[in-house]
Amino acid sequence: MTARAEMPRSDVSAGVGLSGLAGLFLWIAICRNWPGIAEALHLPGPREILSGPHAALMAVVFSGTPMLAWSLLADKVHRRASTGIDWANPRPLSAVIDISTTKLAGLWATWALIGFLYGIARWCWQGQYLFAMEVIGAAAVPMFLLSVPYVLWLDRVLVGPRDGAWHFGAMLIGREAYDREEVWHHLRAWAVKGFFCAFMISILPPGFAAIVSLDLAAIWGDPVRMATAMTALLFLIDVQIAMVGYLVTMKPLDAQIRTANPHLAGWLAALMCYPPFLLMGGGDPLDYHQGTADWAFWMQGHPALLWAWGALLVFLTGVYAWATVAFGIRFSNLTYRGVLTNGP
Repeated sequence: MTARAEMPRSDVSAGVGLSGLAGLFLWIAICRNWPGIAEALHLPGPREILSGPHAALMAVVFSGTPMLAWSLLADKVHRRASTGIDWANPRPLSAVIDISTTKLAGLWATWALIGFLYGIARWCWQGQYLFAMEVIGAAAVPMFLLSVPYVLWLDRVLVGPRDGAWHFGAMLIGREAYDREEVWHHLRAWAVKGFFCAFMISILPPGFAAIVSLDLAAIWGDPVRMATAMTALLFLIDVQIAMVGYLVTMKPLDAQIRTANPHLAGWLAALMCYPPFLLMGGGDPLDYHQGTADWAFWMQGHPALLWAWGALLVFLTGVYAWATVAFGIRFSNLTYRGVLTNGP
């Protein structure tokens, strides 16, 4: 008999995504029932459902905190050799201060470059992107300040502290030899984070508000409204979990970007699905609704067919959201951050 090869252990356990899902549902329940909660606890403020943009941001906290806790406490990801960290043998600060200074120069220059690109990208200053720019702008100074102790702390325990940020900094400073491939890897990785973080933040509020404010009585018994609401919930799950993944690309979590896609074809295939490069929007070349209507129009008058088609759409969107949940804190477009052997 041929021996069956064992499936390798997944770099992300199922518990990571499921804990994030539980945290998200908890926050949705709190927001939907806030008037009653506030009244029962005699809290100040209006007695309204929490459906605003700041509530959507807090959902990321409720999703991300249990995911990080599970990763650290249950999976103990910080102890894996793949982090590149040796916790048992920290170097003295004096041994890494020069490395850290060069790395910080590279990191800050990268952020300045991203900020410049945000500034000249016209789509970033209109519509829902304005909220993303507000959030990123508010986070800029804290990130700048916290990066100093973080880099100094991490470099003391990294086996190889000269990463892509260091090589980019070395290239800019011009005092030490640097690896051009490491520089390109660093820039590609931050291009992914810079582009997709802005987009993901921009779409957090509308999806969250739609679910928190959803009138359940209005959709009951209507296959079109029911399917639309269920797919909206699944996309909300996808966006919230994915947002956490983009934010926590950190080595202590073993969630760092190993490599970012170096192929133009890969970038084109991804970016054509997102603004401002979107090709499937209203009137765009790949807009499959152009001159037509959707399934609700063509199947109207056939309730059984509407229910069946709606269920199929919900199922397929569920598989899509399930994949994001399976990635957990390692979700990201155009990057390699480990191997998954669970999920869809």
